[in-house]
Amino acid sequence: MTTLERWEGRTALVTGASSGIGRAIAEQLVRAGMKVVACARRRERLDELAESVASVASESGELLPIPVDLRQTDQIAQMFAQVRDRFGGVDVMINNAGLGKMAPLMSGDSDSWREMLEVNVLALAICSREAIRDMRRRGDDGHVIHISSMA
Repeated sequence: MTTLERWEGRTALVTGASSGIGRAIAEQLVRAGMKVVACARRRERLDELAESVASVASESGELLPIPVDLRQTDQIAQMFAQVRDRFGGVDVMINNAGLGKMAPLMSGDSDSWREMLEVNVLALAICSREAIRDMRRRGDDGHVIHISSMA
C-alpha cells in the first residue's frame, strides 16, 4: 500500500489552490485518487487547474473548483454546504491560503491588518472547525494541515 492509498476516494479541501503550494498539493491529491475541493478567489485560475488535472486524474480522483473569498464567512459556509452535499464532508483539510502585506506596526494601516487576520487566522479557524465537525459527525480519522509560507 502506498502512503496515499488509504485516502483514495476520500475528500480533501485545499485553500489557496489557485497557485503555488496549494495548486501543487491539489494536483498531487487528484493524481492519488482523492476528491479535491480547490478553493481560491480567482475563478479563472481554478478553472485552469481543473482543466490541467482532468487528464491526469486517477479513476477515483476528481477536482471541484469553488471560488471563495475567505474573508467572507458566508462564502465559507456555502463552500462547506456544497462539499457536504456532493461528497458528504471533508476528510482532509489543508489550510494553505494566506497573505502578507507590508504593514509594519508603526506605519501599517488597519485595513491591511484586518485583511491578514481575516484570511490568515479567522478563515483558517473557521475552515478547521467546519472540517472537524464533518470528521466527527462521520466518525472519520481525518487530518487538518496548516501551511504557512512567505514565498
